[in-house]
Amino acid sequence: SALVGPAQAGGAVQMQFLQSMLPGVIRMMTAVRLIDEIAGIRTVGRWEDERIGLRVATPIGKAELYGDITNIPLASYGTALEYRHIVRFEQGFQVGKLEDARQSLEGYNAAEEKRRSATESLDMARNRLGFFGFNGGANLTYGLLNDPSLPAYQTATAAWPGATWAQVIGDLQRMISALETQSAGNFQDDMRVTLVLPLGYRAVMNKMNPVSAVGETVRDWLVAQMPNIRFIYAPEFVGANAAANVAYMFIENMG
Repeated sequence: SALVGPAQAGGAVQMQFLQSMLPGVIRMMTAVRLIDEIAGIRTVGRWEDERIGLRVATPIGKAELYGDITNIPLASYGTALEYRHIVRFEQGFQVGKLEDARQSLEGYNAAEEKRRSATESLDMARNRLGFFGFNGGANLTYGLLNDPSLPAYQTATAAWPGATWAQVIGDLQRMISALETQSAGNFQDDMRVTLVLPLGYRAVMNKMNPVSAVGETVRDWLVAQMPNIRFIYAPEFVGANAAANVAYMFIENMG
C-alpha cells in the first residue's frame, strides 16, 4: 500500500531550523529633536503652576545740566510682566504577563521597548511645542517659529540651494546687519551667535567662492566674521513659512 501525500524534495528541512537570530534589536530612528539645543532648557517653577512669568525692566531717566540750587533729576525704571502658559502632556504604557513572556521568547523586552516609546513620544510632543507653540484660546504658549516678538520674515535674494556664493553671502550680510541695528549697536563680533538652517542645507554652507584661491566656503566666511557662531540644521525649518524654508540667526548672550 503506497503512502500518497504532498510532493516534497528529498531531504527537505523546515526553514525555522536553518536560521540564526542576531543578538539585540534594531530600532527605527525618528527625526532629530533640536529645540533644547536651539533655545536651551531650564527647569523652573512648581509642578502645579499654570503659567511662568518673566519680569521686564525698562530704564527711565534724563540727565540735566548741573546747577548749584537746582533739583536733582531722578532716574527710575518701568516694569512689565511677560507670561507663558504651561502645557502638560501625559503618556503611559502597559505590559501583561503573558505578553511579556511571549515577547521575551522572540527576543524582545516588552517593558523596556514600551518605556522607550513612551519617553520618546513625550519628548517629541515637547519638541513640537517648542517650535510651533500651542493654540488653546487665551493660552499664551508660543513656539520658536510663531512667537509674536519675532521680527517679520525677509525674503532671500534667491533660494539658497540654487543661489550663488555671492547671493548667499549677501543675504547673510543682511542678517548680520539686522542683528547690529536691532540690538542698537550692542552686538559684538565675539558674541556667541547661532544660525539655524533647514535640514538639508549643509551643502549651502559648503558652497565655494568661485574667485577664491583657497577654496573659501560660505561657512568659512561666516566663521571668519563671527568666530563663535554655531550651525544647527532643523527639520522643522523646512517649509515653515507658507511652504518656504526659513533660516534664523540670533545672539545667544546679549546683555
